[in-house]
Amino acid sequence: MLKITIHNEAVLTRFELEGKLSGPWVEELKKCWQAALVAAPDDAFQIHLADVIFVDEAGKELLAALHRQRVALTAQGLVAEAVVTEIIALS
Repeated sequence: MLKITIHNEAVLTRFELEGKLSGPWVEELKKCWQAALVAAPDDAFQIHLADVIFVDEAGKELLAALHRQRVALTAQGLVAEAVVTEIIALS
């Protein structure tokens, strides 16, 4: 299960993720991202992995693709920090 909280700030849309980014939740995050991009195309975007305890390969691939599109990735917790470090190193 994944909890996605979207924070709309002045010029920043921030996605806060909690739980497991895997399986159908990867597609759900992708849909949320696409909707936010249409709604606020000029915003900066950030994905914050807060208390994310697992990310499967599809989740890593999506995060890497978003990072290549200049989405900032931040993390809290050992698992999430390791995932973000891995993605940034490969980008």
